[in-house]
Amino acid sequence: MKSANSSISLTKTCIEVSLGAPDEKQVSVEDYQYDGGFLAPFFGRLASYNRRANHLLLDNYRRLKDDEINAPRPAFFGSILATLNHILVGDQAWLARLHGDPPPGRALDHILCHTLSALTTARELQDDEITAYVKGLTELEFAATIRYQNMSGVDFENSVSVVLTHMFNHQTHHRGQVHDMLSQTSVPPPELDFIFFIREASAS
Repeated sequence: MKSANSSISLTKTCIEVSLGAPDEKQVSVEDYQYDGGFLAPFFGRLASYNRRANHLLLDNYRRLKDDEINAPRPAFFGSILATLNHILVGDQAWLARLHGDPPPGRALDHILCHTLSALTTARELQDDEITAYVKGLTELEFAATIRYQNMSGVDFENSVSVVLTHMFNHQTHHRGQVHDMLSQTSVPPPELDFIFFIREASAS
């Protein structure tokens, strides 16, 4: 899809879109997402960003005392450590579904790791697993449908790409909460905007 005033350049690492005049037909993802393989590099980038954002947050949390990590705070899961555990519980459940397995069956507020050290190790291993799963998918497998049950036993089905989008968005949502809780301490929160990750990667 190309005109005199618009162009699309698709590579394995990025998509560059140049639009023409405002009254021309706009470019949509559906027009080119399978042309040369859009989903694999897109989700690969999200997996890399996800790992980097988790690393930056956990690196800052190491500067806090244990009582600050566990201190009650005005957040849905009540503390920094509890919220980080919830993200991990969610990731494990969704990754199990993506593999065609039943989720572990843990409550969403289950505490997997009682110390930041243990959680850091578990988080790094989980991010390795997420990255490996994404890298192992073919372009067509992102569009495949999976069937699963939610925590209440209700049946659902979604494409792999939709489930991955939810999983990464879920992490972003709750990282925002722990980012806010970190701002309530003496340790300044790190910059986690996606665009900064892209600029950092481009400069390296």
